[in-house]
Amino acid sequence: MTGKEVSLMEMLDARELRVHRQLSLQQKYASVLICFTMNIAGPVKNNRLIYRAFEYGCDILRHQLVSAGIECLHQECYCENTGNVCYYCV
Repeated sequence: MTGKEVSLMEMLDARELRVHRQLSLQQKYASVLICFTMNIAGPVKNNRLIYRAFEYGCDILRHQLVSAGIECLHQECYCENTGNVCYYCV
């Protein structure tokens, strides 16, 4: 499976955006923040197979939160060429 190659600058910009989003969510919800991502080697960080694996990981995480009786106050997910990320405020 193919996907769009991303540059180092795109990855660094995505990391900065993730940091800012994490700080914003921590301030807004004042709760535990889970930031779920995947470390993908190489210049392609997202394609159909990677996204399916990411969705599977998110499903497992949500199931574990429910099983543990942990309320999710907020959830948001993003699918970008630089990779997928999902934030959970619990």
